[in-house]
Amino acid sequence: MTQIKSNSAKIFIGAMLVAGVAVLGRSLMLAWGAGHHAWVLYLAVLAVAASRLRVTLPGVNGSMSMNLPFILLAMSRLSFAEAVLIAGLSTFAQSLPRKGGRLNPIHTSFNMSNIMFAVAVGFWASHAGVLGHSKMWDVSFVPVVACLTYFVMQTLPVAGVISLTESKNAVKVWREIAVLSFPYFVLSAGIGAVGVTALHHLNWSVPAVALGIMYFIYRSYARYFREMVVAGPVQRPFAAAAGAR
Repeated sequence: MTQIKSNSAKIFIGAMLVAGVAVLGRSLMLAWGAGHHAWVLYLAVLAVAASRLRVTLPGVNGSMSMNLPFILLAMSRLSFAEAVLIAGLSTFAQSLPRKGGRLNPIHTSFNMSNIMFAVAVGFWASHAGVLGHSKMWDVSFVPVVACLTYFVMQTLPVAGVISLTESKNAVKVWREIAVLSFPYFVLSAGIGAVGVTALHHLNWSVPAVALGIMYFIYRSYARYFREMVVAGPVQRPFAAAAGAR
């Protein structure tokens, strides 16, 4: 995210920070799931570990990490407060700079607020929405609906802040983000749906297997993006994507 000079961008970022604080405050007011403490710790550790498996997007001042399947599992199996906590912790971990880098407080706060707000809306859509009360509703659909909602609610604010800070067309920026990151979201939704279903049979081993899968996906993305850089990638007009650093 470039230096913020636009007043509109400052207002937009401030609004997102207020939304994030509101979601966090709401989560602190709600009761945690009974007997979930071990699962919360387990998924939080795996989500934080996966968040450090991040690839730098070519031509973009941002990165994409492999923590989404664990956020989806938390949204599907845990309480609202627990899902928000895991999302916030893993996003903060993703924002931590590598050796020699410096933490950007505004950027980190915006990313955390954006992700927590997206999780809140995704949780509502998949649990409390009209579909959630349907007799035909299956538990495996929960992470799919949560992921699609999360995708929209997470990418739109990113496109908005980039368009304001860099004077870009918001629609074009969002389209670029969607083209680059949507396959990752689809893949994460699939892993989340299979994982939620498998939890009934394999239980604790499912998230660990998911972490192994995401590690290989991370290696594939890293190699692919390196080859793009060598080949001379087209510079894309935006500064962040799925969980930018």
